[in-house]
Amino acid sequence: MGEQSEINLNRLAVAAMESLTRADGDAGSILREGFDPSLPNVLGDRDLLLQVVLNLLRNALDAVRGQADARIRVETRFDTGPKSRTGANSTPLVLSVRDNGPGIPDTLGSGIFTPFVTTKPAGEGLGLAFAARVAALHDGQLDYESQPGQTV
Repeated sequence: MGEQSEINLNRLAVAAMESLTRADGDAGSILREGFDPSLPNVLGDRDLLLQVVLNLLRNALDAVRGQADARIRVETRFDTGPKSRTGANSTPLVLSVRDNGPGIPDTLGSGIFTPFVTTKPAGEGLGLAFAARVAALHDGQLDYESQPGQTV
């Protein structure tokens, strides 16, 4: 891991959204945010975490590309409920990227976080594997829920 610093998850998400919009003009009109303004800063490698959020946003954008009603919502929140898997992280924060694309095929399951697994014809299958590894390095995790019309 690189240099650790205090990171505001909301500002990190905004930076990733702005970067995606600069790279792909279509993104700006479909990106929405739902941030918890009370989140505390966390310690982490900003560059690695920014790349994770960008990977998630790119995947969501690829999933909804060409849809007339394409939507991507980026949300932040505390997770103190039963879905919080470990008590190791004293600040259980969640960043979610929600899209209304076709969903992840059931046949892939949690294998989507395995290197070289992809649903994209020209994909390499490294983005989510990288993102899961970076999350683990930060005492976090990547998870997903998916059905046709909604993937988080």
